[in-house]
Amino acid sequence: MIQTTNHIDAYCTSGPSPTIRLIGPQNAPVVLVLGGISATSDLKWWSPVVGQNGAINPQRFRILSCSWHVQPHVTTHQQAKHILTFLDQNNISTLHAAVGCSYGGMVALALGELAPHRVSHIIPIAAAHRSHTLATAWRWIQRQLAQSLPHDEGLSLARALAMTTYRSDQDLDDRFSQRPQELFSWLNHHGHEFTKRFSVREFCAVSTAIDEHRVHPANITTPTTVIGFDSDVLVPPWLLDELVEQLPCGEKIELNSVYGHDAFLKETQQLNGVLATLLYTRQGVAA
Repeated sequence: MIQTTNHIDAYCTSGPSPTIRLIGPQNAPVVLVLGGISATSDLKWWSPVVGQNGAINPQRFRILSCSWHVQPHVTTHQQAKHILTFLDQNNISTLHAAVGCSYGGMVALALGELAPHRVSHIIPIAAAHRSHTLATAWRWIQRQLAQSLPHDEGLSLARALAMTTYRSDQDLDDRFSQRPQELFSWLNHHGHEFTKRFSVREFCAVSTAIDEHRVHPANITTPTTVIGFDSDVLVPPWLLDELVEQLPCGEKIELNSVYGHDAFLKETQQLNGVLATLLYTRQGVAA
């Protein structure tokens, strides 16, 4: 857990509301940090970026983060509404930035559509205004697996299949082309670990929410910097181009990576450089 002075913890754990945590100096600019479906509010999943040596320094910013609680029919816009309610309850009028990765980037875009006046800069990473059709097809197959096989066997296989879409073909080939048994063990491990945190019901709910995610970019009047990766097959660069073309004030930064969609977890050095520029230099925060 990141320790700072003048921090508060706030939890909203009943129903579909996310668990929300706010830490950092009382008068510092507030940065919202949102992760993928398995992200936690302690931000350990992104510790190279959120920390004293990262671009999102808890001594410079108040950091608002979430652990997702997803139930059927909960949309990305509803998740954004929960965050807006938290801002109201804690007298936070404006976010310095909303930085969201993967599913969290979708929620950040939904927040920008609902309340563009409440955030100064939106930074979605590996996330777009809609689901890529091929990704929707993959997730449908995953849900069929999860619901068709007994116990957690289907959910484990669904996650294993998802892992193959999170990484690039080059990454998998570089790591496992000569060691197929290690590939199978890697897939089995991630599938098994996922069943410890998600039920079939929760997985199908968040998977469906991603497929049904839609925002109208023209409604997001907040300056928006979209960050993507050249090897991401779930959120390919051309889909981000489609998003940026419709944003009133948008730009795209495309980073090179072998890690595919998971580059938002792996390319922390590149992301620290980009985010430092966006959060400090452009917005006048003392580094």
